[in-house]
Formats: sequence, C-alpha cells, structure tokens
Amino acid sequence: MNSAHSGQIRRASAGDWSIVVVNYNGDPFLSACLESIGKIRLRPRDVFVVDNASTDSSLYEMHGYPWAEVLKLPENRGFAGGANAGLARVETSVAVILNRTSSSLRTMAMPSSTPSPRILALARPVRC
Repeated sequence: MNSAHSGQIRRASAGDWSIVVVNYNGDPFLSACLESIGKIRLRPRDVFVVDNASTDSSLYEMHGYPWAEVLKLPENRGFAGGANAGLARVETSVAVILNRTSSSLRTMAMPSSTPSPRILALARPVRC
C-alpha cells in the first residue's frame, strides 16, 4: 500500500518547507501573523509575503522581519492569485499558504509520500 494513502505521516524537518502569506490591506493582522511565524520551532526555509497592491500601512513594518521576502503585485489578484504568485517562488517540496489573519500556528506534519509535493496535513488546526 502506498504510504501516502495509508494515513502514515512524518514530521517535516527544518528547511524542507516554505510559507506563503497572502496580504491585502492587512494592517494590523500581518505583523501578528509574522510574529507567530517567527516563533515556529520548525523553521521554514522561506517565508514569502505576497502583497496584493495594498493601500494601507501593512508593509511598513517588514524591516522587522528580515527573514520574510515581500513580493509586491501590481494589482489585487485575490487570495488564489496571490497564493499562486507565492507558490511560483517556492523551491521546497511543501508549502503552507496562510491568510494574513493567521496568528497562531500549531504542530504541522506532512505525508511521507504524496502525489502532489505541495499537499500538507495539519496535525492540529491553524487558528485564524
């Protein structure tokens, strides 16, 4: 039986996953989301903040998160468009897509073998 379908999961290791945060006028939620990401014990390789042409001050504090790369889009492409723009930059086999309001991340696990490299199973829910 293929382990991807047997319900077996393994924990991701540091550096073999990425985070894409989709933002649009996310002040003050974006900084809380990034604070939460900064406290994750299992560090992602990359964190991409995709900004959908925000007109607020949500990106002003990005200098406080040098480990996050900002991708500014020229127009609002919506959540799916922003997620796709971020995924285009991901080089790891696993990516977690978050909305800017995600402020508490729990333990995450990924299937040991998946048909799609970007499928992630959450061991506990993400509180948004």
